[in-house]
Amino acid sequence: MTQTTANLTLSLARSGGVALGLSLSLSTGASADLPVVGATLWLDALRPGTLFQDAARTTLAGVGDPVGSWFDPDAGIGATQSGTARPVRAAAGLTFDGVDDFLDAAIGARPQPETLYLVLQMTGTGAGFETISDAVGNVNTGRLFVEALSGAPFLSAISGGSLANTTRPYGALVAVCAVFNGASSVLRVNTSDVSGNLGTNTSTGLRLGAYGTGAPGYFASMRVAMVLRYAAAHTASQRDAIIAWAAARHGVTL
Repeated sequence: MTQTTANLTLSLARSGGVALGLSLSLSTGASADLPVVGATLWLDALRPGTLFQDAARTTLAGVGDPVGSWFDPDAGIGATQSGTARPVRAAAGLTFDGVDDFLDAAIGARPQPETLYLVLQMTGTGAGFETISDAVGNVNTGRLFVEALSGAPFLSAISGGSLANTTRPYGALVAVCAVFNGASSVLRVNTSDVSGNLGTNTSTGLRLGAYGTGAPGYFASMRVAMVLRYAAAHTASQRDAIIAWAAARHGVTL
C-alpha cells in the first residue's frame, strides 16, 4: 500500500481588473519535483506513505515504529529489512542504533559514474568506524563512512581509492554528496568540497547503516532523512542546486 499527497496551486493573472488567464500547478512529491531530474532512487522521510513497518509494505510506520521498508514509489523499489535489525522512524527521519540496524536497497549494479546525496546526523560517540552506506556484501565499494580512530573524526568515501572531508561529521544535521567518478570524484559536506580519486570499483546494491559484510563495529549510529541517487557524475551547479534544495527541505544549516 502506498499513498500520494497532492498540493494544488491556482494563480490568476489580472490586468486592469480583467482576468487574463489561469495557471495550474500540481506537486505530488514525485521525482519530477526534484531540482535535477533523472534520479534512480529517492528515499525521503518527508514523502508520505513511503515508510512501512515490514518489508512487504503492508503496515505504515508511525513515529517510534520499526521500519522494514523505505520505499520509492517512482522507482518501484526501496531499502528493506526483513529481520529484527530495523531502524526506527523518528519525527524527521530514520534512526539507526549503531549496533545492528541496516537497510538494503536491491538496485542492482552501480557502475561509475554515480552521485549519492544524503541528509543525515551522526549521533554516535565518534569512536572507531561508522559506516553510513556501502555496497551489499562488497567491502569498500561505493562506501561512505566516518572514521575516528585517531584525532578528530572525519567523513570518508572509498571505491578503490579514498577521499576525506573533515567538515562537521558529528552532531549537526548535514547534507552530504559523493560523486563516484574515478580521478574526478568529489566528496561534499554542506558547501565544502574535496576532490580526488575514489577509484573505479563498481558497486552492487546499496546498504544503509552498515559495512558491506555487516561486520561488528562498523554500524552507524545516525539519523537519516534522505537518500538520493543518480547514475551520473553531477556538475558543481547540479550539486549546488540539490544541496540547497535538500537543506531547505530538511532544515540543514549550510
